[in-house]
Amino acid sequence: MIGKFLYSKLQGTLNTEFDCDVFPTVAAKDSQLPYAIYNQVHANPIFAKETMPMTNNMFRIDVYSDTYAECQTIAKRIIELLNFQNGFDVDSDLCVFSCTFDGQHDGYDDDDQTYRTTLDFKIIINN
Repeated sequence: MIGKFLYSKLQGTLNTEFDCDVFPTVAAKDSQLPYAIYNQVHANPIFAKETMPMTNNMFRIDVYSDTYAECQTIAKRIIELLNFQNGFDVDSDLCVFSCTFDGQHDGYDDDDQTYRTTLDFKIIINN
Protein backbone atom coordinates (compact mmCIF):
# COMPACT_ATOMS: atom_id res chain seq x y z
CA MET A 1 0.00 0.00 0.00
CA ILE A 2 2.65 2.54 0.96
CA GLY A 3 4.78 1.43 -1.96
CA LYS A 4 1.95 2.32 -4.30
CA PHE A 5 1.67 5.72 -2.56
CA LEU A 6 5.41 6.40 -3.03
CA TYR A 7 5.40 5.20 -6.61
CA SER A 8 2.38 7.32 -7.54
CA LYS A 9 3.91 10.44 -5.95
CA LEU A 10 7.35 9.99 -7.51
CA GLN A 11 7.40 8.10 -10.82
CA GLY A 12 5.58 10.55 -13.09
CA THR A 13 7.39 13.66 -11.90
CA LEU A 14 10.87 12.15 -11.65
CA ASN A 15 10.55 10.45 -15.02
CA THR A 16 9.35 13.64 -16.71
CA GLU A 17 11.82 16.02 -15.07
CA PHE A 18 14.95 13.82 -14.85
CA ASP A 19 14.30 10.70 -16.96
CA CYS A 20 14.56 8.90 -13.60
CA ASP A 21 12.72 5.62 -12.98
CA VAL A 22 11.45 4.53 -9.55
CA PHE A 23 11.61 0.92 -8.34
CA PRO A 24 10.58 -0.99 -5.22
CA THR A 25 13.41 -2.86 -3.44
CA VAL A 26 15.76 -3.33 -6.42
CA ALA A 27 16.24 -1.67 -9.80
CA ALA A 28 15.33 -3.54 -12.95
CA LYS A 29 18.24 -5.28 -14.61
CA ASP A 30 20.10 -3.00 -17.04
CA SER A 31 18.44 0.14 -15.62
CA GLN A 32 19.93 3.37 -16.85
CA LEU A 33 21.05 6.09 -14.44
CA PRO A 34 19.53 8.00 -12.79
CA TYR A 35 17.04 5.88 -10.85
CA ALA A 36 15.52 5.69 -7.37
CA ILE A 37 14.76 2.67 -5.19
CA TYR A 38 12.45 2.68 -2.17
CA ASN A 39 12.50 0.18 0.70
CA GLN A 40 10.56 -0.19 3.89
CA VAL A 41 12.95 -0.17 6.86
CA HIS A 42 10.36 -0.94 9.53
CA ALA A 43 6.67 -0.73 10.41
CA ASN A 44 5.52 -0.35 14.02
CA PRO A 45 1.92 -0.21 15.19
CA ILE A 46 0.81 2.82 17.18
CA PHE A 47 -1.57 1.97 19.99
CA ALA A 48 -3.69 4.79 21.37
CA LYS A 49 -7.25 4.71 22.64
CA GLU A 50 -8.06 8.17 21.30
CA THR A 51 -7.18 7.50 17.65
CA MET A 52 -7.81 5.06 14.86
CA PRO A 53 -5.26 2.24 14.53
CA MET A 54 -2.13 3.62 12.87
CA THR A 55 1.25 2.35 11.75
CA ASN A 56 4.54 4.22 11.93
CA ASN A 57 6.60 3.29 8.86
CA MET A 58 10.17 4.20 8.02
CA PHE A 59 11.02 4.21 4.33
CA ARG A 60 14.38 4.73 2.69
CA ILE A 61 14.71 6.08 -0.83
CA ASP A 62 18.08 5.71 -2.57
CA VAL A 63 18.82 7.91 -5.57
CA TYR A 64 21.59 6.72 -7.91
CA SER A 65 23.32 8.82 -10.56
CA ASP A 66 26.65 9.21 -12.29
CA THR A 67 27.02 12.75 -10.89
CA TYR A 68 26.78 14.06 -7.34
CA ALA A 69 24.93 17.19 -8.50
CA GLU A 70 22.18 15.17 -10.20
CA CYS A 71 21.75 13.00 -7.09
CA GLN A 72 21.32 16.10 -4.97
CA THR A 73 18.87 17.72 -7.41
CA ILE A 74 16.67 14.61 -7.61
CA ALA A 75 16.83 14.14 -3.82
CA LYS A 76 15.71 17.73 -3.29
CA ARG A 77 12.77 17.17 -5.64
CA ILE A 78 11.77 13.97 -3.81
CA ILE A 79 11.75 15.87 -0.52
CA GLU A 80 9.53 18.56 -2.10
CA LEU A 81 7.13 15.89 -3.40
CA LEU A 82 6.80 13.87 -0.18
CA ASN A 83 7.52 16.05 2.84
CA PHE A 84 4.37 17.00 4.78
CA GLN A 85 2.04 14.95 2.56
CA ASN A 86 -1.14 13.93 4.34
CA GLY A 87 -4.74 13.02 3.67
CA PHE A 88 -6.42 10.36 1.57
CA ASP A 89 -4.43 9.35 -1.49
CA VAL A 90 -6.82 8.17 -4.22
CA ASP A 91 -4.09 6.52 -6.33
CA SER A 92 -3.02 4.18 -3.53
CA ASP A 93 -6.31 4.03 -1.57
CA LEU A 94 -4.33 4.99 1.52
CA CYS A 95 -5.01 7.42 4.34
CA VAL A 96 -1.69 9.12 5.13
CA PHE A 97 -1.65 10.80 8.54
CA SER A 98 1.79 12.30 7.94
CA CYS A 99 4.85 11.92 5.74
CA THR A 100 7.98 13.68 6.99
CA PHE A 101 11.57 13.82 5.81
CA ASP A 102 13.83 12.30 8.47
CA GLY A 103 17.40 12.54 7.17
CA GLN A 104 19.85 12.28 4.30
CA HIS A 105 23.11 10.40 3.69
CA ASP A 106 25.44 10.56 0.71
CA GLY A 107 27.75 7.91 -0.67
CA TYR A 108 29.83 6.78 -3.62
CA ASP A 109 30.43 3.29 -5.02
CA ASP A 110 33.95 3.01 -6.44
CA ASP A 111 33.22 -0.23 -8.28
CA ASP A 112 30.24 1.17 -10.21
CA GLN A 113 31.43 4.80 -10.13
CA THR A 114 27.96 5.72 -8.95
CA TYR A 115 26.83 8.40 -6.53
CA ARG A 116 24.04 7.62 -4.05
CA THR A 117 21.89 9.88 -1.93
CA THR A 118 19.78 8.13 0.70
CA LEU A 119 16.64 9.80 2.05
CA ASP A 120 14.70 8.60 5.09
CA PHE A 121 10.99 9.29 5.48
CA LYS A 122 8.65 8.62 8.38
CA ILE A 123 5.17 7.79 7.06
CA ILE A 124 2.29 7.33 9.49
CA ILE A 125 -0.83 5.75 8.01
CA ASN A 126 -4.30 5.03 9.32
CA ASN A 127 -4.98 1.31 9.11
